[in-house]
Amino acid sequence: MAPLLPCGGFPSANGGQFWLLRLGLYELQRPKEPVDDWVWIIDHTVQTGHGKCFLVVGVRLSVWNARREAAVREAPDESFSLTHQDLSMWCINLMESSTAEHVRQELEALATRTQMRPCAVLSDQGADVRKGAELFCQGSEERSTVMVFDIAHAVANALKRQLNHDPTWQKFLVEVAHCKAQIRQTTLAFLLPPELKTKARWMNLEPLIAWSRRVTTFLQNPQAGLARAGVQAELEAVENKMGWLRGYASSIDLWSELLKVGEVVLQQVRNQGYYRTACEELRPLLSEFTRGPARDMSDECLKFIQDQSPAD
Repeated sequence: MAPLLPCGGFPSANGGQFWLLRLGLYELQRPKEPVDDWVWIIDHTVQTGHGKCFLVVGVRLSVWNARREAAVREAPDESFSLTHQDLSMWCINLMESSTAEHVRQELEALATRTQMRPCAVLSDQGADVRKGAELFCQGSEERSTVMVFDIAHAVANALKRQLNHDPTWQKFLVEVAHCKAQIRQTTLAFLLPPELKTKARWMNLEPLIAWSRRVTTFLQNPQAGLARAGVQAELEAVENKMGWLRGYASSIDLWSELLKVGEVVLQQVRNQGYYRTACEELRPLLSEFTRGPARDMSDECLKFIQDQSPAD
C-alpha cells in the first residue's frame, strides 16, 4: 500500500485497524437492495460480561438458490454452505438482558429503519431468539414473514438428546479426561485426546470419534506406530494407558452411526433446502439406519424437516 499513500510510507497498525472499522461501519450502514426476498439470520454471540450482542445478517433467497445450485452441480457429493462473503450485515446491538420481547423490538426497529421486512427469519431454537422472531413474524400485517429453524442446530439438538440418555457416553468422557491427565507430559503425549468443550459436550462427539479410531488403529500394531512417531516407549505402558479404549469398540460404532445420520441430513438440507417433498426424498437416504439411537435420531430429524417444509 505504501506507493498509494502521499507520504510514501506504510500505514501504522492503528491506521489499518481504523480503516477496518470504517469498512465495517459502512457495511453495517450502507443501504440494502429494496427487494422482497431477503432472509434475516439472527442470533446472539457468546455472552461476555452482563450482556449479549444481538446480530442480524441477511442473504437474498435468489442469491442463495443460485449459489447453492451452482455448488451442487460442481460438487454433488459435498455439502453446500454459505460463507461470510455471501452475507450482509444488518444489525449489531448489545442487549443488557435478552427476552423474546427485546428480540421482537429489535427486529421491528430494524424493519422500520430499513423500510423492509424479510420474507423469512432463520434462527436456532434458543428460547428468547425463537419466540422473539415468532412474535415479529406474527406482527406483520403488510406481508407474511416465515419463521424457519436452522438445520445444523436441529441436528445438534437431536444428537444431544441421544447422548444425554447414554450412560456409556458419560463414562467415556470421564475415561478420556483421565487418559489425558495420565499421558499429557509423557512419551505418549502424541496420543492425547482433543480438547473438549465444556458448555456443549455433545459437540465433542466428532473429534473424539476421529481420535478413537486413530488410536484404535495404532493399538493394532503399537510397535510400528511408535516407530512412525519416533517415540521410545514400553509396549506394556502403551497398553496400560490406552488399552481401555478397546472396551468401547461397539459404542464407538454406534456413535459413528449418529454422526453419519447427521452428515446425511445436513448435506441433503443444505444442498436442497426445505420444500414440500423434502422429507419423502430424505427418508430413503436414511433407510440403512434401522435400529437403536441412529434410528431414533433419524426419525427426529425427519419430523423436524417435515415441520419446516412448506405444505404447498
